[in-house]
Parts: sequence; C-alpha cells; structure tokens
Amino acid sequence: MKKSEYLELSDKYLAGTLSPEEELRFLKVCKTLENKFTAWDDKLMDDQQVVKERLFNRIVADIQQTETSVLPIRKNAFTWRLALAASFLLGCLFIVYTYRAQLADQFFPVQTIVVQAQIGKLIKKELPDGTMVWLNSGSSLTFPEKFNDSTRAVTLSGEAYFDVVRNTEMPFVIQSGQLNTRVLGTRFVIKAYPNDAQSQVAVVSGKVAVKQRDEQETITLLPQQQVTADHQSGTMSVKENIDSLSMMSWTTGRLAYRKSNLAEVLNDLERRYSIEIEADKHLLKCLIYTDVLPGDSARFVLDQLAASLEGAVKERAPGKFRITGKGCK
Repeated sequence: MKKSEYLELSDKYLAGTLSPEEELRFLKVCKTLENKFTAWDDKLMDDQQVVKERLFNRIVADIQQTETSVLPIRKNAFTWRLALAASFLLGCLFIVYTYRAQLADQFFPVQTIVVQAQIGKLIKKELPDGTMVWLNSGSSLTFPEKFNDSTRAVTLSGEAYFDVVRNTEMPFVIQSGQLNTRVLGTRFVIKAYPNDAQSQVAVVSGKVAVKQRDEQETITLLPQQQVTADHQSGTMSVKENIDSLSMMSWTTGRLAYRKSNLAEVLNDLERRYSIEIEADKHLLKCLIYTDVLPGDSARFVLDQLAASLEGAVKERAPGKFRITGKGCK
C-alpha cells in the first residue's frame, strides 16, 4: 500500500466512510503497524487513556449499530463479539489515530526524485508545490515526490535559479554543499559546485536567509545582494548592488560576466562545453567582463578571453586548452 492510499483510508476511517473492502485493507495495515510500533511519545501524541476511550466509544457505537440492526435478539453473542472486536481494533487504531503522519513517513516513505542536467544542457523542472527550478549544466537537484507539512527541503549540487511559490507555513530550504538557504517565497540563484572554491547566493526578489552548515550566524539577503562563501577560509562576505539578472542569464543560454575572476569563468566554460582549460596562475584572478552567447564556439570564446589578457590559446589535445598571456593590470 502506498502512503497516499494509507492516509486516504485513515481519513475515511475517522470520518466513518470506509467501504467494507477498504476497511479490511485498512485494518490489515493497522495491525502490521501495531506490531512494528514499540514506543509512545507523549510529546507528539495525545494522552493514551484519552485516545483509547475516544476510539473505544467510537468502535462500540459502530458495532452496536451494525449488530443490533441485524440480530437484535442475540444479546449474549453480541456482547462477546463486541468486546472481542473492540479489543482487536483498539490496539492498533489508537496508535494510528494520533500518530498518523509520523507512521506514514516511517512505514510509507516518500519517494526521492533526482533531476540531473548533463554537461552542456539546461533543465527546467516544476516541484510538487509549484516552485520552478532551472538547473545549469552539470547540476543535480534532489527532492521528495511530496513535501511534508513542515518544510519544503531540497538538496542542490551545482547551480540553479529558483522561483519559489510563497508559503509562510512551509519554508523552502535548500542544502547546497556547506550552505543552507531558507526562504518563504522569492527568486534567487545558488551556485555551489562541489569542486569550486566558492559558493554564492544572489537574490533577484524577496528575502533569503543563508548560513553555513554547523554555524549559528545567519545572513539575510535582499534584492541585488549576494553572499559568497569561501570554502577554504570558511568565511562569508556580502556584496551590494550586484547585477543579479546577469547571474541568472544562463537560464536563457547566455553567460554574462561582470568583473568575475578568470578562474570562475573557466570553470563555467568547462561545464558548458565539456572541455578542459588551464591558464597561467597569474591570470586566474584577472577580472573578466564579457558575454558568451548560445551560438559561440569554445574556441571563439577562449580566443576572446586570451585577447583581453594579451595572450594566446593553445589546444594541447582534442578538448584540452591552455591560455597564456601577460595578464591584467
């Protein structure tokens, strides 16, 4: 039985609308859950005695109505059957009654979905709550087939643009490497590739709270603000008045760089074109201002970069390039 069916049947039981066939299936599952359940948590569940009395009265009333309408003169047999049936049902149903959601998550786990954007490809995906996500090349997103009633939690590896549906009752939480990003509803970009030296979160609209894993400090970002987390030092810094629209330009197939260091640009180009690029060490911190259009070839883009650095590009082997040059001033 799937979790969705179990929840539907338990709702019907509490409403008293189960058909005979549904009741048999539901009671069988209840008995299985009872055998697996060992502890009662008073913090999560109602008082045991209150629950038992509530369900016992419900069960007795149901059985009395059925039995007296069919065999009203067999009082002794009815009393014995009533006690037996109530005893059997009570053991499992009082657990289900108050711990339904937790049991469902434990015994009917939600399926996990993984979406991956291959090298050189972009993916647009709608999540169960209606949130839209654009995944950049070489990125993956992990999320449940259905969000629970407390948070909307997903895991990102790589780069994604999120347009989150607002829900003040269910915060949207993204775990991406060392960063934890929490929102209620907004638009923003997260760039957190595992092999990159830094991770970034940039806000297009709304408000975003960002913190590093295992750290207490939280940074709140507003539109046109960006936080950069340095993986080596463990520090976070905030930049104001950024061009957030340029940061999400890749969702249309265009790469836009406004004073980005060469190392970051080369990492992006490697993922876009599925190539390997090396550069002289003194060039890696040079700031780049350029656009890469959807139809541009890898060689054309590298030649343009090398020219801006007063250098040249050499293809050492198929798909393997090296940039040399005087560098930036």
